[in-house]
Amino acid sequence: MVVNINRVPTQESSELYTAQLPSDYVFHLGDRAGIQPADDYFDECWPTDEWGRYIVKYGDTLESSIETLDRQLSNSLSEHKLKYCTAKPLRLIQGDKVLLYTDGKYKVSNYVLTYLRKPKQIDIHSNPFAEYTDMPEHTHSEIVKIAAQMYIENQSNQRLNTHNTEVDTME
Repeated sequence: MVVNINRVPTQESSELYTAQLPSDYVFHLGDRAGIQPADDYFDECWPTDEWGRYIVKYGDTLESSIETLDRQLSNSLSEHKLKYCTAKPLRLIQGDKVLLYTDGKYKVSNYVLTYLRKPKQIDIHSNPFAEYTDMPEHTHSEIVKIAAQMYIENQSNQRLNTHNTEVDTME
């Protein structure tokens, strides 16, 4: 699932941007950051629109950890530094926040996070006939097919041994 998170710089530094992780976040799959030159930085090679505003460029972020962050920030050849109108912010996930570090010459305008989320709860007692829409249509068909085969096998003393074969072909 993809979520757009607009960011503003924190009070401590113009080089640090924060984003709140969604409440249903489970696992990070990927992300992209929309960057443009900082407000007080002029870059003549950066493309602008018809009103002279900088156009937001989207690109990947660089993964960082608390152990490697200082070394990456001090590295003058790091890809998080703005060079030739390209840069990749450093991404550090701490608790329920995403921290994005820049070199101060560019800002993070947008942040797009792709993540695995917690599934919605199913309550068959209060609403047994409600449609579960979290899965794609083809997944629903596969589950129904496997359930029907398991029922047939369990009711007819194992004369059909198709369940294991079918699961093997799907994997």
